[in-house]
Amino acid sequence: MNLFIRLFRVIFHAFFRPKISFYDVSEVKFRVWLNDIDLNLHLTNSRYLSVMDLGRTDFLIRSGLGQYFLKNRWQAVLGSASLRFRRSLRPFQAYKLKTQIVGLDEKWAYIEQRFESEEGLVAYGIVRGIFTVKGKSIPIKDVLQTLGLPGDLPALREDLVHWNEMDQASREYLLEKGFIHRK
Repeated sequence: MNLFIRLFRVIFHAFFRPKISFYDVSEVKFRVWLNDIDLNLHLTNSRYLSVMDLGRTDFLIRSGLGQYFLKNRWQAVLGSASLRFRRSLRPFQAYKLKTQIVGLDEKWAYIEQRFESEEGLVAYGIVRGIFTVKGKSIPIKDVLQTLGLPGDLPALREDLVHWNEMDQASREYLLEKGFIHRK
């Protein structure tokens, strides 16, 4: 199924599905179509990230964040993504994508996204994103305040702390090689 059609379907259905809180799990059901597969006859690796975008779209609408994106011209921008594959999804196989906020710090929201089928976990992803307006980052505490939520930021899970350290080491390598420059 064309990604544009999937996006339209996710947005349309999100308006009729139950609302969720900022910390609840969003769940969207999909199926592997022939244009989703690669030469190995399973869901191609790149499609996982595209479908993850759709899961976050459902989450934004159903959690109420979408209205602030429209009203305040906010944008969500990813800084990092990590994806671990466990098993394949074959043509026409049904699966679910579960999306949930699992951590916050002063700048970033950490979002867990799990692909699940009848056999169990298929793939596990973590993304780190910021909210922006006019190209400037919106502090997470401001986002929480807009949503009427407490601004307390609990400590990040240990795996997220290590992921941040790895990401920072990768950034330092890119700086050292001259592939990117300090802002």
